[in-house]
Amino acid sequence: MLPLGEVLNSLIKSFGLEKQLRIAKALELWEEVAGPEVASKTRALRFRNGVLVVAVPSPAWAQQLSLLRHKLCDRLNETCHAPLVHDIHFRVAEIPILDSALPKQSSQESKLKRVAGDCCCEELTQEIMDEELRMAFQRAFRAAHGGS
Repeated sequence: MLPLGEVLNSLIKSFGLEKQLRIAKALELWEEVAGPEVASKTRALRFRNGVLVVAVPSPAWAQQLSLLRHKLCDRLNETCHAPLVHDIHFRVAEIPILDSALPKQSSQESKLKRVAGDCCCEELTQEIMDEELRMAFQRAFRAAHGGS
């Protein structure tokens, strides 16, 4: 009997999902790449066609970060070990600001990550035609990423 990790890697390769998983990882790594100060005031929202969309709290933040976008793209690509991110677009949106006095991950942040993970999971598995296999893959993905 094969270990679950080998089975999942085999499924990922057979369905051509390696790139989607790297994209999901790039979204997850935004906080690390951006640094604690920037990450506390921004959120990576989505990735499409080589463009990462990041929510920022104000036009001033969008302007300042847009000046750093090439450096941030390079860092993300380096961290993901693949040239995935070609550009970053910054969009002004209301961002819940994390207080450093709070535990590292508040329940609201945990919920946001769980919802983002569910969306990512749905997107990653949408091309799996066999419903039973798709559901099994989604359960495994959620379990691996701390979801329910």
